[in-house]
Amino acid sequence: MWKLLEPRIQNGGKLFNIKESKINALLKACYKEVIPKLAEEIPNPFHFFRHQFAQHGLRATGWNLPLIAKLGGWTVGTLERYYGKMDEQTAYKEAEKFLPFI
Repeated sequence: MWKLLEPRIQNGGKLFNIKESKINALLKACYKEVIPKLAEEIPNPFHFFRHQFAQHGLRATGWNLPLIAKLGGWTVGTLERYYGKMDEQTAYKEAEKFLPFI
């Protein structure tokens, strides 16, 4: 995928000016390489990718809704509506990281 996107990134950083149909075509090609058995079952690869980004990003950041919303082009409210708010267990786990600095 990088080989397909690299010229656009080096050409003035216009990665996000690609039409959604072009992104879908690029992702479809990538999915055929990475997950060939499932590739044909994913009708809208860009939509699928955005959901994967949100889910994995939220888990990886300790459910940092503002960060993932900013990076993914959503609002915090949209992420809360579809993926929920941070649960108490995650909140306490994340808080333990900061206690030594308080």
